Amino acid sequence: MLFLPDDMYLRDYPAPEIPGGIAPAVPSRIPIKDKPINNAGVMPRFEKIAQSGAIFTRAFTSSPSCTPSRYSIMTGRYPSNSQYGWDQWSAYFPDVSKRFVDYHSQLGPGYSDTKKTVAFALSNVGYRTGMVGKWHLTPTEFTGFGKPYSEQVEFVKRAGFDFVDGLYIGNMCDCSFPICSTFSHNMEWLLATALQFMDDAMRRELPFFLYFAPTPAHLPTVEDALLFHSPYHTPGGLLPTYPNVSKYCSSCTLSTRKGIWDSAGVISGASEVGSCRASLAALRWLDESLGVLYDFLSERDAIDNTYVVMSTDHGSAKYSLYELGIRVPLYAAGPGIRAGIRVDEVVSHVDLLPTFLSWAGCCADGGSMPIPTDGLSWSSLASGEAVSLDRPGVRAESYFDRVNVTRDFIKVYTSPTYDIIAHEIFLSDNYTVTNTLEHAAFDLAHFVGDSYPALYDRMQVYNVTADPMEQANLWYEH
Repeated sequence: MLFLPDDMYLRDYPAPEIPGGIAPAVPSRIPIKDKPINNAGVMPRFEKIAQSGAIFTRAFTSSPSCTPSRYSIMTGRYPSNSQYGWDQWSAYFPDVSKRFVDYHSQLGPGYSDTKKTVAFALSNVGYRTGMVGKWHLTPTEFTGFGKPYSEQVEFVKRAGFDFVDGLYIGNMCDCSFPICSTFSHNMEWLLATALQFMDDAMRRELPFFLYFAPTPAHLPTVEDALLFHSPYHTPGGLLPTYPNVSKYCSSCTLSTRKGIWDSAGVISGASEVGSCRASLAALRWLDESLGVLYDFLSERDAIDNTYVVMSTDHGSAKYSLYELGIRVPLYAAGPGIRAGIRVDEVVSHVDLLPTFLSWAGCCADGGSMPIPTDGLSWSSLASGEAVSLDRPGVRAESYFDRVNVTRDFIKVYTSPTYDIIAHEIFLSDNYTVTNTLEHAAFDLAHFVGDSYPALYDRMQVYNVTADPMEQANLWYEH
């Protein structure tokens, strides 16, 4: 099971025994929007489950935005390798060195990428595959909240899933259709559909893979959901009955929405409505939801032979390739993984697919994969059988920018985006190109601002051990 909340920015990863924690410190002078929130004590189930398995101290997303990072999780490939994404931009940027990575690095219908996913690969070795939560991979010109819910479900199933429900086809705040005002985050619905999927697989005595992608903590804030919407409101319309998790699990409990909101007020010491309280409420809601899934597996005597992996799509310095943009929490618990094992090797979201396939027994570590992948299985790291993957590092991509993250804590950041944007916008009379590149420039400025002195430098080098907030560009010294 992959537990992948949306924009879950954690300040204190659940590893208090590690001096300084895993996440780099954020000095107060760094005015980064949406700073990682201090989650210590807010997520007791998350902490307990995380500490029961492997703690990855240097895990990275392949891209610091929702769609391309999810592409890598689904395919095991870097987003610049997306067939759909490349096809959309190759006419504008024919130079292969200018592969553009943005929201268009998706699983477009009719493209072979759709058949080269972790869901298809696991289905081929006998697994029942299920998807619940946020998708955000199917291009909006083909589907969206305005299309019938059944059509949204069928589009996602094309990526290899046997079961799809509790579906949010994209970001709620992205949609201009009136239907979007009728629903918000709905963890009760997501949990009930996830338990339904797992219950069905167990009754069939089939191994299963659940891709569970909750919509919190992404916008809109959970304040709206907890205070003004009910569990009956979904993107598929009003539910005829309450999505009750106890139907599948007598030991599973989930606080009321008011209880979630009230507990966040106690934690934050704030009685008034505010962004901090909403963020804490989102984390508490996620934590209790993870607890429901875990308790279900425990009650069914399946927890000892189930792998549970927890991460998020990217960091808070969105669209940038700095540590706060691409470094993510990653934990794995399951058969053969010792409690509290610490993995310091550099790993990436592209490694999830080969790891899952290794656990499924379809291919040994280092063996050939049934679909192309840029990643490596880290199952041997999680079990303690190995301490290295014997590769120099991993990379991450955003727009035209690329960064290489090495095993020895050095980052080489190639940042031609601003130069190319200025050139292409000046030359182009194509509205799509101009509009997209202008958005790219705005995104970086908005989410990163003046937090990084070398933001506009084309070449950047950082020693993240000595300079975790990447304030000193070493390129000119070396």
